[in-house]
Amino acid sequence: MKKRNIVQKGVTFALTAAMVGSSFVSAFPVLAAEDDSKSIVALTTDGLTNPLGVDTLTPVFTWQMESGKTGASQSAYQITVMDMDGNTVWDSGVVESGESTNIKYNGEELQPKTEYQWKVAVTDEDGSTWESDVNTFETSFLDTTYDSWGDAKWIGSSKKNLDAAAANLFDMHVNVTIPEGSTKASVILGANDFRLQNKAMNVWNKENENYFRYEIDISDPENPKLNIYVVGMPAAVNELDENGEPVMVESWGGLKPSIISQEEENAADEPDAVVNIPAEVFEGKSLNDPISLRLWTNQCNQVSASMNDVDVDAGRQLNPLGGDHNSNTFPNLNSIGFAVNAGETAYYNGLAIDMFGDNDDNVVLFDKTTGATYSIFEDLDGVTVDSSEDKITVEGGENGTLVYADPSDGASPMVRTQFSTNDKEVASARMYVSAQGTYEMFINGDKVGNGLFNPGNEEYSTYMPYQVYDVTNLLQTGDNAIGVQMGQGWWSGELNYTTGDYNYYGPYQAVMARMDITYTDGTTDTIVTNEDNWTVSTEGPVKSESHYNGERYDEQTAEKYEGWATADYKESEDWEKPVVHEPRMNDFSFVVRYDEEASVVKELAVKEALGESKEGSGSYIYDMGENVIGVPHITIPADYVDPGSTVTVRYAEILYPDLPEYQEDGLVGTMMVENLRAALCTDFFIADEGDQEFEPHFTFHGYRYIEISGLKKELPAENIKTEVISSVNMTATYDSSNENVNRLFKNVQNSQTSNFLSLPTDCPQRNERLGWTGDAQVFSMAASYNTDVYNFYRNWLKSLRAVQRKDGSLPVYAPTAEPQEDEFGGRGFSGVSWDAALTVIPYNMYMQTGNPIIIEDNLDAIDHYLDYLDSYDMSEEFTHLTSRTGILADWLSVDSTDAGLINNAVYVYLIGLARDMAEVVGSTELHDKYAAQYNLAKEEWNACYVEADTCRLYTKTTTDADGNQLDEPEITYYDTEAAYATPLRYGVFNEENEAKAVENYVETVKAANYTITSGFSGTPNLVPVLTKYGYVDDAYKLFEQTDYASWLYPVTQGATSIWERWNSYTVEGGFNGNNSMNSFNHFSLGAISEWMMSYQLGITREDGQAGYKSFVLQPTVGGTFTYANGSYESNYGTIESGWTAKDGAMETYTATVPANTTATLYLPISEEQAKATTAPEGAAFVEMTEHNGTICAVYTLESGSYAFTIGA
Repeated sequence: MKKRNIVQKGVTFALTAAMVGSSFVSAFPVLAAEDDSKSIVALTTDGLTNPLGVDTLTPVFTWQMESGKTGASQSAYQITVMDMDGNTVWDSGVVESGESTNIKYNGEELQPKTEYQWKVAVTDEDGSTWESDVNTFETSFLDTTYDSWGDAKWIGSSKKNLDAAAANLFDMHVNVTIPEGSTKASVILGANDFRLQNKAMNVWNKENENYFRYEIDISDPENPKLNIYVVGMPAAVNELDENGEPVMVESWGGLKPSIISQEEENAADEPDAVVNIPAEVFEGKSLNDPISLRLWTNQCNQVSASMNDVDVDAGRQLNPLGGDHNSNTFPNLNSIGFAVNAGETAYYNGLAIDMFGDNDDNVVLFDKTTGATYSIFEDLDGVTVDSSEDKITVEGGENGTLVYADPSDGASPMVRTQFSTNDKEVASARMYVSAQGTYEMFINGDKVGNGLFNPGNEEYSTYMPYQVYDVTNLLQTGDNAIGVQMGQGWWSGELNYTTGDYNYYGPYQAVMARMDITYTDGTTDTIVTNEDNWTVSTEGPVKSESHYNGERYDEQTAEKYEGWATADYKESEDWEKPVVHEPRMNDFSFVVRYDEEASVVKELAVKEALGESKEGSGSYIYDMGENVIGVPHITIPADYVDPGSTVTVRYAEILYPDLPEYQEDGLVGTMMVENLRAALCTDFFIADEGDQEFEPHFTFHGYRYIEISGLKKELPAENIKTEVISSVNMTATYDSSNENVNRLFKNVQNSQTSNFLSLPTDCPQRNERLGWTGDAQVFSMAASYNTDVYNFYRNWLKSLRAVQRKDGSLPVYAPTAEPQEDEFGGRGFSGVSWDAALTVIPYNMYMQTGNPIIIEDNLDAIDHYLDYLDSYDMSEEFTHLTSRTGILADWLSVDSTDAGLINNAVYVYLIGLARDMAEVVGSTELHDKYAAQYNLAKEEWNACYVEADTCRLYTKTTTDADGNQLDEPEITYYDTEAAYATPLRYGVFNEENEAKAVENYVETVKAANYTITSGFSGTPNLVPVLTKYGYVDDAYKLFEQTDYASWLYPVTQGATSIWERWNSYTVEGGFNGNNSMNSFNHFSLGAISEWMMSYQLGITREDGQAGYKSFVLQPTVGGTFTYANGSYESNYGTIESGWTAKDGAMETYTATVPANTTATLYLPISEEQAKATTAPEGAAFVEMTEHNGTICAVYTLESGSYAFTIGA
């Protein structure tokens, strides 16, 4: 498969940052000579460069000034927007303003599907005028309905492919007849699981024949049984109640069977479970009549059985690893078949595998004429197949018969069409395309665009995204062809860790496209997807694909389809008329996403080839050196593989450590995939002849380690690359004298890159990868420093609004891929700290950019949510606090803190943010409403949770668990880091309580020996609060701590990304029993990078001022650091800040203030040092003052580059 291009997003910013970053050693380089020239650069429309598909009538324009002159600024601007014929549609006139960001279009009404050009003329501080180059933007349909698509239809195939090896959810049924003279007949499933045929791929060192066998046993006519055998792996043995049924216990996912032991060795002739068949199964029937046996998974790792529509065995866990989505899954469907004892016979008919779930579409994956068909059994010993009679006869013969075959069949759909330009020359061509699933489109063999996993992840029940491409240069005079390969994406299959949402949006993939062609003679053509002029094939090379489970690609089939998207291709019988698939939920709005497409952002080479996983396994492990998100690009020379062989590629974030619990099982140094849970995360490549390349295109993995199996010998390390995929490119830079801290910053950026794929996800590897609200909000400020995420968050927030319930409450993640109840319910274990994403993120994005549109988008939803909280009073005494605080607050903390205490503090904070945002958009009514409510709620929080005099935080319980009134209230104190840091950061303490609360907090930090005891919600606030109140030494002690728990402890353990848990791995405890829920790539705890930028380097906003037109530099020296420097890409340009220090005192300071901005600098030096320090040109000393609890010299800085040498 073709290798994909690396895309630089926001290239103007990225190149600047890269040039700056390359010079970081101990301080910034010597300043260049001043240059009076100016350039107007980095023009964007709605935050994008020359965008196609602008989906608004009022886009906003931004530009930057570049100048080497100190004090360079803009005094006026004039924007001119023209159509492509040169007709002016908006002339702003000369506007006397220094603003150069987010200037809203205010001209003639923009027309759909129309290209415009624009430029800006800027008058500088000297009265000179500088003009930009011309940039362009092109509008979308500007229509959310189907009308603009014309006659285009959603086309795909009525066939569904089946990959049995990856199918951990299945629904199989068959009629079994045991004739007179025979007593038993079995159905086989889960056979030949590849993981149990290679000792490197399972935790039990198994490499045997393996299968699951369900045997109907009527040998005792008075007591028929269903015997269940687990062969080739240990079996879970259930605890049974007095009726012989599994005892059900509470688990994360609900109820699951209790396991009392694990059978290590399984005899094929001894059942692992015996179930009495209820009498009603045979009511009115003979034992020798056909029995309708259904075997299905009601969730991962639980197989249910029914006979003649009577439940016989409900949700039995046979897998000792676990009985739900939190474990690697056994059985997967794999091969299916039959077993009959010696001398006996059994008949089978009606064998079918249906689509898992409700299956309203009645999708059949396998039966006598569907998919692989009964023909897979025809050559098996002891089996006679008569498909015309729907009958399979199995004879036991002398030794008994046990046979099975793989029912896998088909491939992901491909559609194509051919058309002619009739020898006309093409002037322009635009492609508008969307898909139910994901797609890659090709025109004349060339890929359209560089985007991946388009149209992107949205709440499809409300929004259907589409892309717009300029395909002019891909068309040729004469005959042309278009081809589209589709994948399930976020539309079908497993959408999260709950099986109830399987195929939520629909089971089929479909594409809808419209191409408008304009010829040089002025005539036009329109090409649309339809069932008449297009064809579809489900026999192509992409045999299966899933974001969770991986991709199976057949290179031998690919040869047959070579050139399938070109006009020279000759279609085979595999191509047929497509069908039209109208979406189940068709009441959505067509939209163009605000953000940039996902793409390959960088490439990694192998750091180290680690050799064979287990001796004799033929599985080789490679360390890519970084834990990232992406796919491999593997080059396989001809002599490394036989044609037809399957190359298996697995992925892991970490290897099993050298600890006793893994030594005895022979797992040390092998792939730890337990934390992938029910996601198979495995790619398969069926090899052809010659040299070959493999790169999956319809899946992605979170990993550091790659294991490759199925080759004749170990592949050279240089043949393996990782293509890192993301929707964002990191632009911030950081360097310091502490290498552990430098690694920490890289880890934060790795985790942001990995989890900013189409939406902000919690993790990129396991069967989750969801837009959790709590994770997104705590990291939003850190994210905004690392790169421009305004459009990225803006796009995700519309999915969050789409799933807001009618009562105003919010789910814990978005999209949800599930219907939302009118009121709070469903996945109702949320918390205000999680729901805060709806309020906090718009505020943070506005404050970082000055663009109020994100507030305008969300303010009504914020008001609805806060009204919901306000409608549930905490108590009769505290009517302005809420009882709907939820349970999610300081998630995964070392020390627990009451969720109500934390979340009501967050609630007060949100009210204040709503007040401020209402003022920004001019909503006086909402501003006044929340101003009053804020004061009352803040007062009540202090009265409820703050102990008088001591200012210790506590909760008071007045009733017992049964609701009975207690004689004396129970007081519980919370002297935890999260308890104090959260309300201090959010300004919730009253003025009379604030100082004492700070002292309490500092003592709490010291009592923990400067280790972290907080979790997701509290951690981002720890060092900012210490620094804000002047406890710089304590802040640095906490920041530089390397003992558990700390930011640097994972770094000392080799971490290359941010972990989900503080104890994801420890030297003493390994994974500490958290093998399954244990992501090694979660950005939440990486929010510390915000402090590194805003306090340590000191790049931050002025209080109450949005954007960086005028900003603050407040560098903070401390700890063991002798230097720290870095840069942030603001809307106005690159801001740089760096310092050197000796013995904790600043020696030098350097900074860059972009043209057309000013800064206020707070240098932490004494008055004597300030007097001895010469201010560079453009800097003016103002005063000495206390800032963040530290005495500072205050300077105003015009735009320019500065170098201060601190006087003695």
